[in-house]
Amino acid sequence: MAIPKLYSIIQGRWPDTVAVANGSSCKCECLYIDMGSILHSALHRTQDQDGVYKALKSYIGQIVSMAKPTVLIYVALDGVPPVSKLKEQAMRRKMSKTSGHGWNPHELTPGSELMHSIAMMLAVYCETLSQSVGVTVILDDCYCPGEGEQKIITHIKGFKRDSRLNIVIYSSDADMIAMTVLLRDCNVYLLRETPNSRKKMYTQKRFEQLNIGKLQTRIGNIRTTTEKPLDSKLHAFAIASMILGNDFLKTPLGYGVSYPVLIDLIDSLCCCVSDDNAVLDWAKFFDNMARREYSNFKEEYPLDEGSKREIILSMSLQSLSLKEKKNVIKEQIDDVERENFLHWRERKYLFESISIATAQLAQITEDYIKGLELLHKYYQGDNAALSSWLFGHSYVPMFSDMAPHVHDFGSSAAPVVDDTLLKPIHVLALVLPRSSSHLLPKVYRTDAKIEQNDIFTMQLTELFDLTNYMKLQLDPFLDEEEKLRNIEGNIQIFSPSISTPSGL
Repeated sequence: MAIPKLYSIIQGRWPDTVAVANGSSCKCECLYIDMGSILHSALHRTQDQDGVYKALKSYIGQIVSMAKPTVLIYVALDGVPPVSKLKEQAMRRKMSKTSGHGWNPHELTPGSELMHSIAMMLAVYCETLSQSVGVTVILDDCYCPGEGEQKIITHIKGFKRDSRLNIVIYSSDADMIAMTVLLRDCNVYLLRETPNSRKKMYTQKRFEQLNIGKLQTRIGNIRTTTEKPLDSKLHAFAIASMILGNDFLKTPLGYGVSYPVLIDLIDSLCCCVSDDNAVLDWAKFFDNMARREYSNFKEEYPLDEGSKREIILSMSLQSLSLKEKKNVIKEQIDDVERENFLHWRERKYLFESISIATAQLAQITEDYIKGLELLHKYYQGDNAALSSWLFGHSYVPMFSDMAPHVHDFGSSAAPVVDDTLLKPIHVLALVLPRSSSHLLPKVYRTDAKIEQNDIFTMQLTELFDLTNYMKLQLDPFLDEEEKLRNIEGNIQIFSPSISTPSGL
């Protein structure tokens, strides 16, 4: 989901980057469709499986009819996610509720019977769509590992082309904004539903599109303390977006999403990013952010004149010169303000029910920086960056708490593990709450081997120790149909016949 408010911030601050989308403004060579939000919308609006199929086809058809792609249609479903997202998925599913029609949203997890049937249905539909529209259609379904938005970015970066193409991406995921601003060799437009049409039926939907080229220009025009070329500012924007919200790392304590905070982060990052955008001076960045936290605190909670007078009256200044008096008074007021800042930070942690462990600050800081580095690579299309990494802490402290613990440990990408260890039904078992255990194969619920190590009663740290989890060796106990739902597949490509006319 990334930053929930990022799109509205962009629309409010740079309204010229967003325009109404229609058949004449939305034409493109390549159309990419992220199915995540479409699947959830279909599940909330229909009462039976046939209704879900009909809704999905209707929505895809409407987007294709409006965009009129002439080269390619790419349909992407979420598959097995990086290990680092499983913990977040488990928490979300624990809090989610059934739809108004009684559907369980947990069924939209790779490995479920519903997702298997949707993948089979879309394969048939995409073949028909390719023939009717007259362009190549690619289906990257739930059996191909990776998240939908990551699959799309990876394909765009690897797509062989001789010139800049007009690319339209349908996606409501804010991650896609941060990812697409890093694309520099194509004209990209993000297609989204207008806010007032989200609850309407598919045939009544209205759309708007975010012009990524214009957004890149606006980001380039942001004034920063250290002026950097456009590419560096775009990377700073992407990293700032990651810091304020992502599915893999917690947001530092005390950081709400707002335009001023976003600009503060971009400014600090521009002071620290290298010319090739590959390395940041993390110590400098954390020090900058610590100073900003202190400065913002003093602006929001200034020391009143009465308190300052009390400080001065409590001091013995008779034997000092005027200049010495000013220096001593300033130092004393600074000490009081610093002490107030420390008390304010403590109250922040208490309000969030966080007991900060000073002994763990160094490790949390190093793990957080490592996570930012890997996430930065992931946003640039590196599928393996987050494959085996997991942020093992329940919170991220304020920058002013982490700054003293930043060490130059270099760029330390986590080792890549064999992704075949994680299969769809394994992921289903890892992220489902006990209330949805009926969606699992019977062996996951009744086999005696599991009773000794119940996946629903394991602590999160144990739950995501994949080495121990995979020792359960459940695959041999699945029936034939379940084994079909537990494979790693390949993308499917459907090409039109030469004689097929274009148009829906």
